[in-house]
Amino acid sequence: MAWERLKGRRRTLALATLAVVAVAAAAIVVAILSGRQDTPSVSGAAKDVVTTVRQFESALAGRDWAGICNRLYTSHAREAAGGSKCPSALAQSAGGLRDPRVKILSVVVRGQAATVTVAASVNGKAPVTDAIQLQREDGQYRIASAGTG
Repeated sequence: MAWERLKGRRRTLALATLAVVAVAAAAIVVAILSGRQDTPSVSGAAKDVVTTVRQFESALAGRDWAGICNRLYTSHAREAAGGSKCPSALAQSAGGLRDPRVKILSVVVRGQAATVTVAASVNGKAPVTDAIQLQREDGQYRIASAGTG
């Protein structure tokens, strides 16, 4: 019985983490694609990081949950989001998000890892500083995690 409660708590935590990733990444994409002044210009590896975010936006707009889970998340993030159930978990967690807004504060690339720091808000709430972690896997930067900073 205790094992089932622990397993349920881990699943809830994974879904909450997934929701934060979805919110922050969607907010970044909105800022990038709208050409906002607060989006930093990027090149090289940082441009690859931004490309991953743009691909996420396209998949999100197309409600391609499987594509997000299988192509844009790291294998670890996909497992944390439910493994084979990741697409349905993402659809559930991202379904209620409205009006994402973001100010990109920085893009930092260190070898195989990258961090995008944003001030993001959804559903008309006050902005929250968030750090999105990306990791290079299978030749591209993939979304590894996000956590409120």
